[in-house]
Amino acid sequence: MTFDLLFFLLQVIKMLIVVVVAFALSWLPLHLLNIIVDFAPPVALTDPDPENDLTFYGIFYACHWLAMANNFMNPLIYNFMNDHFKVSANMLLKSVMENWEVYVAWRITSNTTISDT
Repeated sequence: MTFDLLFFLLQVIKMLIVVVVAFALSWLPLHLLNIIVDFAPPVALTDPDPENDLTFYGIFYACHWLAMANNFMNPLIYNFMNDHFKVSANMLLKSVMENWEVYVAWRITSNTTISDT
């Protein structure tokens, strides 16, 4: 194996470890909360009427948001840890911004609206 290939593989392994750890840390609170609710409901619920338990709902939504936040963490991790992804993402963003400026200029100079087409 060449040194470049070995270096590339080590970078990929590091990135994979970071992605897995981020996934575990973002989903762990929601799974722990679900386990607590399933096996020890009196501990999780502070109000006897679950419909009025705002503390539980606040904790649940915070855990749920953290779990869903994993979806936007992965591209950020890839961007910071992978040079090829960074170059491709920058090229895509630049292309979208250039085309957006052309589209906005066309819409400004055009007198048509969506209902006219």
